[in-house]
Amino acid sequence: AGNEPHATYWGPPPRADKPNVYRDGERWDAYAAHLGNLIHERCPRLLIVVEGIGHCLSASGGADCPYAVTPQQTFVEDAATWWGENLQGASTYPVVLNRPNKVVYSPHVYGPSVYMQPQFKRVAFPRNLPKLWDLNFGSIARQKIAPVLVGEWGGKYHDAVDSKTSQADTRDRRWHEALVEYLTRPFIAGSFYWCLNPDSADTGGIIWDWESIDLDREKISLLAYLPSTRVPTTEQRERGE
Repeated sequence: AGNEPHATYWGPPPRADKPNVYRDGERWDAYAAHLGNLIHERCPRLLIVVEGIGHCLSASGGADCPYAVTPQQTFVEDAATWWGENLQGASTYPVVLNRPNKVVYSPHVYGPSVYMQPQFKRVAFPRNLPKLWDLNFGSIARQKIAPVLVGEWGGKYHDAVDSKTSQADTRDRRWHEALVEYLTRPFIAGSFYWCLNPDSADTGGIIWDWESIDLDREKISLLAYLPSTRVPTTEQRERGE
């Protein structure tokens, strides 16, 4: 139905206060519930995976946006949120389907190689990140409102070189390592790393290039710390492996 929703709202918007900002039909949690129920009419066994929303009611989503996207939203100074990451509203206004226990929340989280968010420039980086992740989605899992499956995360991982100082910029590597530690915590249901293919410009891939199909061994070693699901080949399935 959509990927990385943003510039939308979660929960009942205060339209009476700002009718030109908060408009009917832009409430993502209600839309997600409607879509989930439609899907269950055809296939009731499916889980409904719901992404979060953005930082504020702005397409750019900058940290200085004045319009909150959920009631009682907590803004953190010098920090912004990725499109699809913000699930703060789900604690008060969870997605409710006609069939219970079918919702899985799925934020998207990225690091400095995708965009240099304000939180990556803080002196406390990367120690400041777990509190932000808890605020935006981890608390949903901690409170056992619903499982949380991180639907996308990733980056270059390898150290960049600062063009001005010629010094190595290790922030993307440190971001990766901090998030891997967070994802190993028992309240996180799992995650999907972005991505396999090498032609994602801002993240790179697990494969270096299509010609050689060589693997990025450093990324593989990092991901080995996380739980994984073995996906058999067609031949292995036929052999019953």
